Amino acid sequence: MKVNHLIFKAVVLFFFLLCGQQIESTFEKVILCEGFLPPNDMKIPAGDFAIASVVQNDFNSVLDKVQAAMVAEVASKGGTLMINKLWSDATVNAQAYRQGQNYMVDIFGGLARHPAMTNDGLAMVACHEIGHHIGGAPKFATANSAWASDEGEADYYSTSKCLRKVWANDDNKIANEDPEARRRCNLTWSNQVPAANMCVRIAMAGMSGAQLFYQMGNSGQAPSFSTPDPSSVQQTNDAHPAYQCRLDTYFNGGLCTIAATEDIGNQDPELGACTIAKGYKEGWRPACWYKSGTGGGGGPTSGVAMNPLINGQLAGGSNNPNLAFYINYDVSNFAGAGGVYIEVSRPNMSFSNPNDYNPDPYALGGFQLRGVRGWASMTPAVNLPGWG
Repeated sequence: MKVNHLIFKAVVLFFFLLCGQQIESTFEKVILCEGFLPPNDMKIPAGDFAIASVVQNDFNSVLDKVQAAMVAEVASKGGTLMINKLWSDATVNAQAYRQGQNYMVDIFGGLARHPAMTNDGLAMVACHEIGHHIGGAPKFATANSAWASDEGEADYYSTSKCLRKVWANDDNKIANEDPEARRRCNLTWSNQVPAANMCVRIAMAGMSGAQLFYQMGNSGQAPSFSTPDPSSVQQTNDAHPAYQCRLDTYFNGGLCTIAATEDIGNQDPELGACTIAKGYKEGWRPACWYKSGTGGGGGPTSGVAMNPLINGQLAGGSNNPNLAFYINYDVSNFAGAGGVYIEVSRPNMSFSNPNDYNPDPYALGGFQLRGVRGWASMTPAVNLPGWG
């Protein structure tokens, strides 16, 4: 009986820790990322109502409203929007991914039950995940995620475009306003009371998201509309900005006076966005994550990752295509790395470029994993077309 041998190669990815924990197999769907938040182990079960500010009925109705408002927009860009309302899941996160033409958004109940979350904050999170699908440039630089708007852009799209469409027909005057948010919204949207009210509502939804990020283990000064992040990046950062920087992005999206119906460019991020060059005094993407005229992050330019272990060995063989392989990897010796691309050779063949940091054009396939060390499992008959 023939025994098929496979070799695996690891390529370091310098996308930083873009998203959260791995939730499902990356073989079965094109995953952008696994989190509105970075990796975290927090769980808030469905029975833990003592701290929840979002109840199940509101969870469902808020997400249904976002779905109804955005489904045609996504369809106009070639996708079918599907928001999965996973109330029973204790995970404190949300994620975006694609399955063919289905533009998927998972919203987990644990996130909704976090005390920092509000109904409007939940709508903003859903808009952020939709923003990964249709938010325009800048986009992730890594090959598997090149279809997706990066984290800062998804934040900017959520408030400059998406929430305005979701709340277009609402009375947007809210009770719990921040005075600084109200002051700046009134200045920007002078003599336009409905627009100023929408701006304040957007700002407070953004504060919910920023507070959630802050309370997930950050220290230092809490996010505030009065203390914008003063930092300036040398190149656009694809990863999650810091919590104050994210609040600045949400707020600035609400302050941008360009119509929500004007799309942000897929290639040129300054189309459809407020910029200094266009003369806008408010509403720009903050310099704490965005560098005008630059793309997103890049990949490594040197160095070879250690080969991953297959069931504890450098190579694995099996005569049972339904038997799972367990793959362990570690690229923690690369400063700034955020994950790994694991490539699979064709059966009983070596790589044509075994010590190269580029994918092998003749490989059987590969998959991307977040985090500098960890493990994954795969079953050849399921995950590797051409096995045999």
